[in-house]
Amino acid sequence: MAVARIPLEGAKEKPLSFREEVALTVEGLGGAPLLTVSPLLFSGEITHLEGEYFLDSTLAYTGTLECSRCLGEYPFSEESEVRLRLHPHTRRPAARDARGGKPEEDLALEQGDLDVVYYDEPVLPIDEIVHEQVLIAQPMKPLCRPDCRGLCSICGKDCNSTDCSCEADRVDARLEVLKHLK
Repeated sequence: MAVARIPLEGAKEKPLSFREEVALTVEGLGGAPLLTVSPLLFSGEITHLEGEYFLDSTLAYTGTLECSRCLGEYPFSEESEVRLRLHPHTRRPAARDARGGKPEEDLALEQGDLDVVYYDEPVLPIDEIVHEQVLIAQPMKPLCRPDCRGLCSICGKDCNSTDCSCEADRVDARLEVLKHLK
């Protein structure tokens, strides 16, 4: 599914509303813990004020994640507000090295840069924005539920669904020697 190109100049006279469905692949987003993702609904408004474009939008989608403790799949839904400033690359300040010489290869981000998206063409970079926002919204440690008990470290059974008869205090034979050090 091709994403429409929304020219930013359309927002110079009056706010420009948009509503786009964006299809991303799990592979394109890096895979696990994200197992599936629905088409994303990206809608909002672009405004122009004092030479800057402002994006005020909502991103909504659903999918499945893999629990980091029990490795089970569980559904999720996400709806987040996305507020960004849009600038052409030519307005990006060049960083200088410590002696004021040539621009550095890597630019250091400042607090004001975190809500700015730079573009090459005066077109809303929908794919770039949506991709970044989905990655930001993924939990660092996804859990199917807050009290997930995970997998048994001995037999590998899901402790949420069954109790195993493994000894919890059992020590790996290779570490048994450490008991006598004290």
